[in-house]
Amino acid sequence: MATTVKATLTALNMIYFAIVMVLVTFSGVVIFLKISGANVPNEDLDAEVFRYVLYVLTPVGVAGGWLVYRQLLANLDKGLSLRGKLIRLQFALLVRSSIMEVPALLAAVCAFLTFDLLFLAFTAMVVLVMLFLRPTNASIAEDLKLGEKDASLLRSPESLLD
Repeated sequence: MATTVKATLTALNMIYFAIVMVLVTFSGVVIFLKISGANVPNEDLDAEVFRYVLYVLTPVGVAGGWLVYRQLLANLDKGLSLRGKLIRLQFALLVRSSIMEVPALLAAVCAFLTFDLLFLAFTAMVVLVMLFLRPTNASIAEDLKLGEKDASLLRSPESLLD
């Protein structure tokens, strides 16, 4: 069954932004609980240990996600159709997003456990990086190193993918 470029890119963006929205929503719940005066779930936790873990894990997660993404796209078969390339891109984006999500989600959980909202700064940094790296037509064409024919198909949303 042939699909359009628009449908494929819409699905890709919905999945990508769903991952970002999970982080934003969970952070919002933590902020709401803190503002509403809920009790700290576990007062015995040492927030400093979590902070040091996140100092290391956040840049490692962002860099690791970016490197794995680049490696997955570097091994892309040049003979694939545009549809095949977009499927591989979707996989690479999911892997990159998942790796980047780990430190952001850990930071949000730490904020929930300790009610120290400074942890959400780690989450916010990763969300900003993910928004900066969101898939656009230009970034997709560049990342996939598309030829002129495939790039023009990508620019015309109603084109059918074979």
